[in-house]
Amino acid sequence: MRRTVRILAVLICLLLPAACAWAAGTVTFEVTAVWQGGYEGPLSLTLYANGEKMDPQPEYEILDGDRYVYEGLPRCNSRGHEIVYSVREHYFEGYIAMYVNKRPHYADTKRVYNRGVIINRAVDYYAIH
Repeated sequence: MRRTVRILAVLICLLLPAACAWAAGTVTFEVTAVWQGGYEGPLSLTLYANGEKMDPQPEYEILDGDRYVYEGLPRCNSRGHEIVYSVREHYFEGYIAMYVNKRPHYADTKRVYNRGVIINRAVDYYAIH
């Protein structure tokens, strides 16, 4: 019994610092924008952590004109649970935004998750007489 407790204590001491370092780490969040039908300017994004709008909003960097990157985001919340980040685009008149996600979020069409794609497709308005 004593030997089992001692081995368990040693394992906890060895593994806990690694878990703490992992939890204290940071992540990079990135989405790609695709414009279809004209305009190819910058997007305006809102970042969410576990579905909650972040306040204040962190800054993002635009790389290669179509990649939007947030760096240095906390990996875990204060309780040690991993944070799931997502973004929503602010409405851009004349375009419909479609969110294309990878697993496990591929079915979510309300926001885009890490490594997802925002497709902005131009909408043609026709008058019906």
